Amino acid sequence: MRKVRKLLTLVMALVMMFAMTITAAATDEGLDAPSSGTGAKIEVLNADDATLTYDQVIVVNRKTVTGWEIVDKFKPLFAGFDTSDADTQKDIDALVKAATEAEILSKLGDVGATKPFSNPLTVKEPGLYLINGTEENFDYSPMLVYVSAKDIAEGKTLQVKAKKTPTLVVKKLVNENDDKAVEYGAEIPYDVEVTIPYSPKGEEASFVINDELSGGVFKTAEGATTTEVTITIEALNYTETRQIAATENGTKLTIDISDLIIHSDDPEEDNKYAGYKAVISYAAIADGTLPAVNNKAYIGDKPETGTTVTSWTGTLKITKMNEADANEPEYLVGAEFVIIKKVNDVTSYAVIEDGKLAGWVATEEEATKLVTDENGEASADGFSPDEKYSFHEVLAPEGYALNPHDEEPEWKEIKDNGKIVSYLGDATMHDTKLSELPYTGGKGTAAFTGFGVLLMSVAAGLYFANKKNKSIK
Repeated sequence: MRKVRKLLTLVMALVMMFAMTITAAATDEGLDAPSSGTGAKIEVLNADDATLTYDQVIVVNRKTVTGWEIVDKFKPLFAGFDTSDADTQKDIDALVKAATEAEILSKLGDVGATKPFSNPLTVKEPGLYLINGTEENFDYSPMLVYVSAKDIAEGKTLQVKAKKTPTLVVKKLVNENDDKAVEYGAEIPYDVEVTIPYSPKGEEASFVINDELSGGVFKTAEGATTTEVTITIEALNYTETRQIAATENGTKLTIDISDLIIHSDDPEEDNKYAGYKAVISYAAIADGTLPAVNNKAYIGDKPETGTTVTSWTGTLKITKMNEADANEPEYLVGAEFVIIKKVNDVTSYAVIEDGKLAGWVATEEEATKLVTDENGEASADGFSPDEKYSFHEVLAPEGYALNPHDEEPEWKEIKDNGKIVSYLGDATMHDTKLSELPYTGGKGTAAFTGFGVLLMSVAAGLYFANKKNKSIK
């Protein structure tokens, strides 16, 4: 049960309503009009997911001075408007003549409706109807609808806007499948979904969304100091773009949309956006200050109304080893690599600072070289498993040949208590030892030379002997 203090949103409208009804009691539009026909319909707008209940608070009684009678259950609600006379009719008359809404609200107590409300609801009795609503992630204020005999006779549909206030902000990644993992320096688009609250006329209209970020900063255009925020109410074809300056070094965004709560004497304009879903869109940049980008949006100063969205980064690691079929595996120190990323037909090379991705350059010469340690490993943080990377060797360890084939990492999720906390892209590259070239010198060369001289001497002796024999003949 809620305080009906927001119920009698009788905002002088209710006051005027009863005043006109009393005046019209003798006319064909008042109580003398026949309550025949198919009946009037009461429709609560923007309450498709709500459970609604109702009760009739005031009914027709032609024997009373005002022509109305308060249902017994609700008489305490109106009692005391005329302190000199406790008569119910005096209470109704005093209610109509109340000078301010504050006077009306000050007399209200607890009230609730108990009958199931089928939206829309057909009613065949004139009077004042109370409607309550409940819905997950929303608080409802009581709603009042006045139904006249003429409304019933004409089968009129009376619409009332759901008087609800959101208790939860829904924060989403625009690219939910792609942005759960993110690369340092990459843009992360967000959507915040929230329902514009109903605000009774005369109440202060305030509706502010706060968004806090860690592991990144809100995106600003080059040379600008503000973040572009787009507000969309799709059901009403409403779109607006605003520029908002982030605070706390770019990690907090305060989005004031109180101007979307409209108070007006024109029923068409009054609370025209209330009950409709607004989508607030903007982006952040992962800056590498933390392994993950956490983003929480909430209403006003109530963090409990918010939801947190997390995008994780990953680590790339290369392990350098000797031949894959070697009898004794060795981890090779001193190999140098660059990290390559390919997007379509464009190749970029990673710049690494303090072990983290700091950007991309167009040439290998400008890229940062990762050097394997005594365990044959080299690594860097800030990469996303959604991108296509490879390790390219630029300098082989001493005694080994350069591997001409780039190695792509295999990604796996790193979990803690069943929840993802990071990603690891692991790759292993094998090198081949340099071939041993032939060399001169050593113990075998003298014998080889002597044997060669001997053969040459024998050949020379045979040659000259043969020549001598020919000359004798």
